[in-house]
Amino acid sequence: MLCMNSPSNKAQRLFSALADPMRIRILYLVAEHREGMNRMEITSTLGIAAPILAQHMAKLAEANLICTHKDGKRISYHVVPEEFARVQELFLAINANPRISAFLNRPR
Repeated sequence: MLCMNSPSNKAQRLFSALADPMRIRILYLVAEHREGMNRMEITSTLGIAAPILAQHMAKLAEANLICTHKDGKRISYHVVPEEFARVQELFLAINANPRISAFLNRPR
């Protein structure tokens, strides 16, 4: 039987969440706002519809990158600091690798 919290499943959820450029944009946007952001703030900033945002947030929450906080009627989204730090370390490691960096920066 496969454990849902096994390292390979966690990695799969993380990479699945980061596979979409819009989810990366959402993650970094929310990270810039320590007080959190609500749905309207995110959708208006990124110019996306609320149902699309909901789909992206579900993927980010599944990977434990985003959490919600409810204060009365206001629901705000926040990054999970420890997980976001891991994502930043991952991106730094990727950029530090000369072969990967050359591939990503190749002329298209």
